[in-house]
Amino acid sequence: MKSIDKSSFSLIELMVVISILAILASLLSPTLKRTIESAYQVECSSNQKNLAISLHLYADDHSDLFVPIHQTNSNNRLENWKTSLTKAQYTDKDNLALTCPSQRERSSYGMNMEPFPSGSFRSTIDRPIMRYRIEEPSTKVQAADATTTIFYRARSNPEGSRGWLNFEENAFRTVAYRHVENCNLIFFDGHSESIDMRVFWNKVTDYLNFQKDAIKMD
Repeated sequence: MKSIDKSSFSLIELMVVISILAILASLLSPTLKRTIESAYQVECSSNQKNLAISLHLYADDHSDLFVPIHQTNSNNRLENWKTSLTKAQYTDKDNLALTCPSQRERSSYGMNMEPFPSGSFRSTIDRPIMRYRIEEPSTKVQAADATTTIFYRARSNPEGSRGWLNFEENAFRTVAYRHVENCNLIFFDGHSESIDMRVFWNKVTDYLNFQKDAIKMD
């Protein structure tokens, strides 16, 4: 008669261990995800600070004018602000300052075009913002986590949004709440700040509306 090896696992015991590990993994997964996203948020904020430096260096070299959101280049073609900064070498060659680690694409950040007339990107062409005209620059948003190079003011309720917040009913021009329902913002004074989506929504007009006479129209 064969003796039973009591040190070995039975199939049932093995299944119990696997089940316990699966339960532990499901419990730890949300915490791990939040930890990773918190790290991404810090890295994103660092990238935004570098981007803010690039924006101000550009203004230093261009008579206190920020890079236009869109401008006509020497070949009479339209280019956006990211292309302008990269071509003029105001950003690093790998475009890290233009990239959020939670969305590794060149469309990670967008410029605030809320105060521009007509609500069209065409109204931003060759119309830079005059840095010296911005009142209370530490409270006005210049750029943010976004899905495109520009974004509009929110008209939808963020309570129902867990990824993108639609702006002006246009899903392609949105602010992105990528960091545990927070978005990272760059202000005109050059600092970066992470703000909860509901806080941002409640103060969206204060954040995005700077005075229109800060836009160079000619």
